[in-house]
Amino acid sequence: MKKNPLVTVGITTYNRTRLLQKALSSVISQTYPDLEIIIVDDCSPEAETEVLVNKMALKDNRIKYYRQDKRIGAALNVNYLLEKATGEYFMWLCDDDWIGSDYIEECLSFILEKPEYLLVSGKTIFYLSDKYLHEGEIIDSEDKSPTKRTLDFYDRHLGTANCPNFGIINLKKLSALRLKNIQGHDNVWVANIAFLGKIKTLDNVYIYRQLGGASQSLKKLALTFNYSEFELKYPFIALWANIIKDIAWESKTYKTLNLFQRLYLLFRLTILILFNSGKYINRYKTRSMFFDKEPFSFPRELTTVSTQ
Repeated sequence: MKKNPLVTVGITTYNRTRLLQKALSSVISQTYPDLEIIIVDDCSPEAETEVLVNKMALKDNRIKYYRQDKRIGAALNVNYLLEKATGEYFMWLCDDDWIGSDYIEECLSFILEKPEYLLVSGKTIFYLSDKYLHEGEIIDSEDKSPTKRTLDFYDRHLGTANCPNFGIINLKKLSALRLKNIQGHDNVWVANIAFLGKIKTLDNVYIYRQLGGASQSLKKLALTFNYSEFELKYPFIALWANIIKDIAWESKTYKTLNLFQRLYLLFRLTILILFNSGKYINRYKTRSMFFDKEPFSFPRELTTVSTQ
C-alpha cells in the first residue's frame, strides 16, 4: 500500500498565544493525518508561546517548536521553516489565521492528481476579530506560458490582501526558492512560483484570515518587518522597484529568459499595471476601509538580516 506523502505545516508566530492556539488547533484537527507541524517563534518576549506549544505537543507528537534568539521577521522565518521541513509538500500558516478541517486533504488531493500545479490553496474568508468581512478573490494562474502565468498572478492579486501563499506547495519543484526580506516579499515569492508552475484556488475549502495588524497597509508591513526607510516612506514605489529587480536580474527563477525577454516581461507588466491601476487602487481601498483611523505603529526593533 502506497504511503501518503508527508506535509509540513509551518506556523510563524510572535507574541500572540491566544490566536496561535486557534491556528494550531485547526491544523491538529485536519482530516489528513500525515503532517509535520513546525512552529517557529520569532523571539516572543514572554514564555506563554513556548508553554502553550509544549503543552499541545504532549498530546500530539507531530508538533515541533523552534525559537529564534532575536527577531528576524516573517519572511526570514518562512525560510527557516523551509530549511527545517522534511515533508514532500509544505504549507505556511500565520499565527492569526486558521483553516477548515479538510483544507490540507482537498488541496493535496488536487495537486497529486494534477502535478503541473505547484501551489494549490483554498478560498480566503476575511475576519476582523470575530466579525466577518468578506470573501477574498479567487486567484488562479493556469496558462501554459510561464510569463503569462506571472502576469496573470500580478493582475489578479495586486491590491488584494489574499495572496495565495498559504496553500500546499510541492517542495521538490520549489527547489531553493526563498523569500526576501523586502516590501512585497509574498508577492514576489508567489510570482516566482507562478512562473515555475500553475496556481489554483479551490472554492470548496477555506482559509480564515484576520485582517489587521501588519496586514492593514504596505506602510505597516514596512514598520513591522524593519524594511528600509525608503520602503517605509514610499511603499508602493518600493514594491514596484522590488518586482523590477526580481524579474530583471535578481531571481534565478527567470534564468530560462534572456535579458531581452526579461525586459519584455517587465514592459508588459508595466503596461498591465498602468491600464488597470484604477482597479488595483479600488481593491486596496476596499481592503483598508475596515480599519480604524487611529495611528498604528510597531516598534522598530527587528534586526536587519541578510537574505543571501
